[in-house]
Amino acid sequence: MDILIKHNKIIGGITLAALMIVAQGCESDFDPDINDKPVVVVNMLAQPGNKLSASITHSWSHTDNSFPDVKIADATVRYSINGHRTGVMIYNPVTGQYETEYTPEVGDDIEISVKSDIYGSVSGRTYVPEQVKIDKWSFNPVEVTDYNGIVSGDTLSYLRRLNIEYSITFSDPAGEENYYMISGRQYHDTGGGFSSDPIISENNTPMDAIFSKNSTFVVFSDRSIDGRTYTLRYTCSYTPFIPVTDFAERLTDRIALCSISRDYYLYLLSIYKKYGDLNHNLEDLGLTEPKIIYSNVTDGAGIVAAQSSDTIVNDVHDIVCRFIGIDPDYPFFEQPE
Repeated sequence: MDILIKHNKIIGGITLAALMIVAQGCESDFDPDINDKPVVVVNMLAQPGNKLSASITHSWSHTDNSFPDVKIADATVRYSINGHRTGVMIYNPVTGQYETEYTPEVGDDIEISVKSDIYGSVSGRTYVPEQVKIDKWSFNPVEVTDYNGIVSGDTLSYLRRLNIEYSITFSDPAGEENYYMISGRQYHDTGGGFSSDPIISENNTPMDAIFSKNSTFVVFSDRSIDGRTYTLRYTCSYTPFIPVTDFAERLTDRIALCSISRDYYLYLLSIYKKYGDLNHNLEDLGLTEPKIIYSNVTDGAGIVAAQSSDTIVNDVHDIVCRFIGIDPDYPFFEQPE
């Protein structure tokens, strides 16, 4: 039976808050009776430079419309590095996370085990991939007319956008399976950017290729670029309606090339297959089989994953200010007396 889980965590720039995600242990025959006993859900993303932490919650039935507090605060959570038992993760009531002082390193083989007296015992494992660095990057600001957007005023007009088009070049390590995610974020916007790069189409079915307009899902493998140097196209888009009061600092685009673990790739891909605009609509209409969210948590649900990132930061303040009709030298950042 499917398990319904509420996630309240941002993983690798993808927000899963307010989604009820159907999940199950996909690498075992684990098939719990959710109405009889909920199971432990683990969400952990190991990253070099960040202390190891994990979200431990439990699943609940979709027939329960009360949206209960699913956090488990009294579990025993242990972690091991490269096969050596290292220690216990401690629950932090402020963050709602289980935390430790350990900082992952590239090449770490990390395993986490969770024991709950109420919800049972689960475990998950991941490997921290090597960082793939951005060799070079460039950008080109282009003003475009958005014919899907209409501005209402004295007269109706189409929405203008400023697209800052990036070219990001990296070299894929040869002779091994590698998986990637591009995570972009503008200073003023938590939504990030989008990509229509041909390499993204490897995730699409023929139906997606014809009908889907989803271009914000930027996860791909090296199946077509193994050992090659590749230049990926990525775009951050601005409209003229950015409130000046939002400018607490200079506007920047932050774009990360993330080398991600295989399990993380499969997890994100399964979310896209289930909740992408076309797939979701077809499933709701009963025209396609229900998709299952991938999990590598034994006897439970969730994802134990890892990523290593290289990030570029581009100051686009002057360009954006001129586009929206504001003097770039206006003292946005000075507090009034």
